[in-house]
Amino acid sequence: MTKREMTELFSLMLLAWPNAELFRGGIGKLGPTIKLWTASTANVDFWTGGQAVYRLIRTNKFPPSISEFLDRANEVDLEVKRISEQTIQEIRNVRSLGRSLDDYYRSLRRGSFTRAVIDSLGGVGKLSIPLANGQAMWNLSGIEAACRKVIQDKPAMVAGGQFQALPPKT
Repeated sequence: MTKREMTELFSLMLLAWPNAELFRGGIGKLGPTIKLWTASTANVDFWTGGQAVYRLIRTNKFPPSISEFLDRANEVDLEVKRISEQTIQEIRNVRSLGRSLDDYYRSLRRGSFTRAVIDSLGGVGKLSIPLANGQAMWNLSGIEAACRKVIQDKPAMVAGGQFQALPPKT
């Protein structure tokens, strides 16, 4: 995460915990703290960090430690991975049921998560990657990336409401 992104997340935390000693003096006084958090969360992307902050806001009475933040970020990543794996399994099961991927896609209701994933990927033809021997393999990394993109862009599509729309970056 960049310093600018972390500053944006700290702005959200300041709104959530306005009376916390950590935030006395506002964002302008938090330079060293933000620098430490930025260094400690370098492998967390902004969206995941934002989801972690929203979860912390709902559960913590006090501002989180870096460790608590990283725990929530890890939970977010694991949930995205779980949803991606379920979606991949659903798509892979189509062939074992003797259906074509095109028929399966047409049977998906508009606005469904799986249909949005396939659309984000670029259509049914992008679900697999042709190999030199004339066969194909599943485009697992592409499907997983499309799942993450749909979750990030349209969090309301995911059942359970565990993801939040982030405010636009300033």
